[in-house]
Amino acid sequence: MIQEEGLTTPKAADQCGIPRSSAYKLLNEFNSSDGSVLPGNAPKKRERDPKKLFSQHSAFLIELFDNNPSIVLEEAQLKLYEHFEGPEISISGLYKHIREKCSISLKQATKYTAKRNAPRTLELRFNIVSQWKAAGVSFGENCVFVDEAGFHSQLMRSRAWSKVGFPAIVKRRKV
Repeated sequence: MIQEEGLTTPKAADQCGIPRSSAYKLLNEFNSSDGSVLPGNAPKKRERDPKKLFSQHSAFLIELFDNNPSIVLEEAQLKLYEHFEGPEISISGLYKHIREKCSISLKQATKYTAKRNAPRTLELRFNIVSQWKAAGVSFGENCVFVDEAGFHSQLMRSRAWSKVGFPAIVKRRKV
C-alpha cells in the first residue's frame, strides 16, 4: 500500500488495522532485503549461547549423584568447578542440564542403614526378641521403644537425586 498507493506508513497501518510499530518493522524488513523477501516472512535468527556442559561433564555429574544422591546443587556446582577448569554455569542452568541431559530427577528419599539387613543384625534382633518372649515381657503393655536410628535418619536430607524411573535411596553409614 505504501508503494502502490503512495500512503505514509501510519496511514497504511491504520487502513490495514495493524499497530504503527508493526508497519514500520515490516517496511524495514522489506527495504533491508532489497524487495526480495515478502514482509513478515523473513526468518528470524536466534542467537544461542554456546554450550557450556558437554558429555564429560554429564558423565562426571551422573557419577557424582550416584555416589552421593543427597548432594545439593550448590555442592555439585562447586565439585564441577573443582574437577573442570572451564565451565561457568548457574544453579538453574545446572538443574536444567541434570534433568534434561543426565536424566536425573529429585525425589523423596528412602533412607536405610547399610547394616540393616546384614545377617548378623537380623540374628541379633531375633535373639533379643526370643529372650524377651522367654522372660514373659508383654510388648503391648510395659515396653517403650526408642528408635535411635529413626532419630538419626531425620537429620538427613529428605530428598535425593536418582535416575528417572528409579527410586531415590540413601544409604546411611551408621546406626
